[in-house]
Amino acid sequence: MSESIQLADQTWVLIVEDEASTREGSKAAFQKHYPLSKVVTVTNGHEALSKIEKQRFDLVVLPYEYPTEGVSTLMNDIARLEQQKKPFGVIVGFSRENEIPKLGRAYFLQKPFETSAMIGAAREVFEAKAKSKQWEAFQQGGDHPSAAAAKEQLATAAHGKVVMQETGALTSPGADANANKASIDVNFINPFIEGAVVVLETVCETKSVKESLFARKEDSIRGDISAVIAMNSSKKQGSFAISFEKRCFLAAAGRMLGETYTEVNDENKDVVGEICNQIFGYAKRKLNNEQGYDIQPAIPSIITGDGHQIRHLVKGLVIAAKFKTDEGFFIVEAAIPG
Repeated sequence: MSESIQLADQTWVLIVEDEASTREGSKAAFQKHYPLSKVVTVTNGHEALSKIEKQRFDLVVLPYEYPTEGVSTLMNDIARLEQQKKPFGVIVGFSRENEIPKLGRAYFLQKPFETSAMIGAAREVFEAKAKSKQWEAFQQGGDHPSAAAAKEQLATAAHGKVVMQETGALTSPGADANANKASIDVNFINPFIEGAVVVLETVCETKSVKESLFARKEDSIRGDISAVIAMNSSKKQGSFAISFEKRCFLAAAGRMLGETYTEVNDENKDVVGEICNQIFGYAKRKLNNEQGYDIQPAIPSIITGDGHQIRHLVKGLVIAAKFKTDEGFFIVEAAIPG
């Protein structure tokens, strides 16, 4: 990798290395490949922690040649810092990954590693940081790049034909004949579908494609881990839910938390509530700002257990969208009283 990589803004990098030639070589590599990066070097963990407490670094590179106990101590010290002081990512040159405490977005490179491996891991950290900044800007009222792709998925479905009537209502040939006759304002449901694509891609680094869109009246959809949240407004009452196939959830939660999971457990199950809350917040902002709703904040309820049913908080028509990912599927739903 010889070309330089353009960053959107200045990026702070801290290199902790007691061997002078390795320290200076790593600094030169960052300055070559990331010209906008501000690179600070120190020789030990004490100096590193002092720097981190005064300046938030986007990336900390822990040493190529450094004692095991020194790495572990510094990682533990960083983990105890306030969230706003923690680095966005960490690169660790190490032989036995399981001996180092986990810390957010950490990349463990087998020693001895090539400079290209370090620069490649840094690229992943900086790309993730850029997505995070886009999400923060969006939450404060800006637009988000993923929204354009999400909007392209709103009007079509892979299975069956969904009709968008001139009145702005949606009808679907679902299994329930009565549901076929029902309709719902697509301007209400679309922000939830759009939000699902944006949130999964941004927060969980999971790309999704809408596979089908359908209406139903029975609590017939089953999932392995789900979250349901109330929608309370003077104009409309309802509830929103998201449900994951276990394999899909574990992959998304793992990317979000920087871990690898094989089972739903107490450590990761709250992720489904956070995803639900983020999608709900996305849709709430659009509906309140653009359509005059006054939907109130709410707290999601989490349901776990293989093959459980989603039971909404209101009775009425349910519009559901099924999404596929590389690791499985998830479903988002909005229930609105008839």
